[in-house]
Amino acid sequence: MKFTIAVASVLAFALGTIGVPTAGQKSMNAMAAIYGVRGGGINYGFSTGQTRFTGGDVIRAIGLYQFIGNLYLQPVVGVNEINQGKPGHASLGLKHYAPTFHIKGGSLYQINNETSVLYANVVNVTETDGSHIIPKLQLFLEEKPRGVGGRWQWHDTTLHFEKGEWTNHGLFHSCRDMKGSYGIYVDFKMAPRASRAAISNLLNLSRHTICPCHGANAAHHHPPGSLLSSMRKYATPIDVPAEKEYAFEVAASNLRFGEGVTKEVGMDLKNLGATKVGVFTDSNLVKLLPMKMAVESLDQHGVKYEVFDRVAVEPTDSSWNDAIAWSRKHDFSHFLAVGGGSVIDTAKAANLFTVYKNADLFDFINAPVGKGMPISENLRPLIAVPTTAGTGSETTGTTILDIPSMKFKTGIANRALKPVLGIVDTLNTDSCPTAVHISSGLDVLFHALESYTAIPYTERTRPTNPLLRPAYQGSNDVSDVFSTWALRQTVKYLPRVAKNRDDKEARRQMLLAASFAGIGFGNAGVHLCHGISYPISGFNKTGPKWQHPGYVVDKPIIPHGVSVALTGPAVFRFTSPSSPERHREAAAIFTGTTVNDPAISRLSDDAIGDYLFEQIARFLDNLGVPRGLKAVGYKNSDIDMLVQGTIPQRRVLDLAPGIGDVTGSDGAEHLTRIIESSMSY
Repeated sequence: MKFTIAVASVLAFALGTIGVPTAGQKSMNAMAAIYGVRGGGINYGFSTGQTRFTGGDVIRAIGLYQFIGNLYLQPVVGVNEINQGKPGHASLGLKHYAPTFHIKGGSLYQINNETSVLYANVVNVTETDGSHIIPKLQLFLEEKPRGVGGRWQWHDTTLHFEKGEWTNHGLFHSCRDMKGSYGIYVDFKMAPRASRAAISNLLNLSRHTICPCHGANAAHHHPPGSLLSSMRKYATPIDVPAEKEYAFEVAASNLRFGEGVTKEVGMDLKNLGATKVGVFTDSNLVKLLPMKMAVESLDQHGVKYEVFDRVAVEPTDSSWNDAIAWSRKHDFSHFLAVGGGSVIDTAKAANLFTVYKNADLFDFINAPVGKGMPISENLRPLIAVPTTAGTGSETTGTTILDIPSMKFKTGIANRALKPVLGIVDTLNTDSCPTAVHISSGLDVLFHALESYTAIPYTERTRPTNPLLRPAYQGSNDVSDVFSTWALRQTVKYLPRVAKNRDDKEARRQMLLAASFAGIGFGNAGVHLCHGISYPISGFNKTGPKWQHPGYVVDKPIIPHGVSVALTGPAVFRFTSPSSPERHREAAAIFTGTTVNDPAISRLSDDAIGDYLFEQIARFLDNLGVPRGLKAVGYKNSDIDMLVQGTIPQRRVLDLAPGIGDVTGSDGAEHLTRIIESSMSY
């Protein structure tokens, strides 16, 4: 049993110019490459392995460069014979597919859309004694088909250099849905010192990136048919040692603002040619004014619809699956979401998985938690009618869920998920409880702050094609305008709403701020507050079991906005050195002054972080937000658990300034320090 993929030697000349050896050379780089050469190497054997991959000519990924070589599938019989490299009879077949390996700043993985997939993530690369490179790998292999709710696990192995040979220690795997397992045959050899230095420079350029863009991983994958055609073709000529981003894009849903504008939604859907609409809401809103206006409008214009009113507050994979199953049964032409972020996010998921009827949740959930597959099919039109001033989900291509089994939140980020229209109506927040106003407003606050202080878009790596530019691009000139405006409005009007939820002008301004912040972070991204909030919310279900005042739900809950705010003061003290002037501007906004005010201007750059810490803490305290993680039941012994739950959130952490490689020891140390500082203040 054997199949071959055509050789691509696109960059042989370029690599030669920087000292990177070609396939014909004996000395090959181990720091930035995984490749196999028949006749030597290491065979990775998994527990019940029945098949072995061997490298034909060369399969390798070096820095920003992506190679496809000959891949041979060779049958073997069992672990012992795999480890000895002896072929035998295969009992498990694979469909033909064209794999590609991507390595970006320490992250290596393989993607394809056929039968079997091997994921490998280089989580640590070190050099000892000036000559021995010891990469630590995480490997995962699965066999499709896998039903909704299937699971997989990462496991670590360390390759050691002993007596002139690489040896494998402690490699194993677990996947409950697998019928068989595999091994991969890999040859690691050393490059000359000059080559290692050149590749190290390439890796440093791409430290925070993945495949080969940065930010929202799910928004920029190579479709299977374009793997070869897209390899290393750039939109403009580039200088290889400096392939940084030079452009950004702005994308947002169409928005309509106005009191009572919800009454137009029936005509909107009729204009869009809707034949059957899936209406999503929750068990409370289904009885209230927003749904009454929406349904009456649908009836008035003769639009057929079905209502799903079981959306969960802070949705989980289980509640998503419930909504998806219902939606697939009806096969709607259009979708309408009437509710807060939980409702809109659930409608986005139902839309996606109605189009992709055979997909599993983890197919589209952002890597490394899921596969982060591309969305290449056209989704159905979705109109979003927000009833809270918070998530800005009516403007973004992001949807978030809680996965209780993993004890953290994660999500899907792709521009294809954006609603075609957001209807922002002040009347729809009339019945919103004060506690929900506050939590939602906190989400707006930190959307604005995080997007304004995210890494600049110029720190990302330039994509190979304009289509591959990610949704979360880093701070930029346009997102800055929306984010700072939203921050000012939130600081001014959220305390007014908290004091008097009948203050219609304050509620109107908060709705505008939520949408503006959505445009800001929907293009720039968020970072540490949101990344750390996901395990804070997730672990609460089995840990502290905090039940937030003002939320009438039948489960423990730290509302999303509150979970984001708990680390806010510490986060922005940590990020301040990366852009002191932006943090100075934020401090001025919190104090209602300008950067020229003596209280602000006299502060040194080193002092801005502490000053902003105090301003954020005071603002939160005045809103009645719990003063740190201990106030909601977390203990110092939980810190490591929260750190480990944060590290997989690469979609947002890769936009965090100053954090470094979150999979390395420095990243974990920084996260630990932030969470320790957030225990109480």
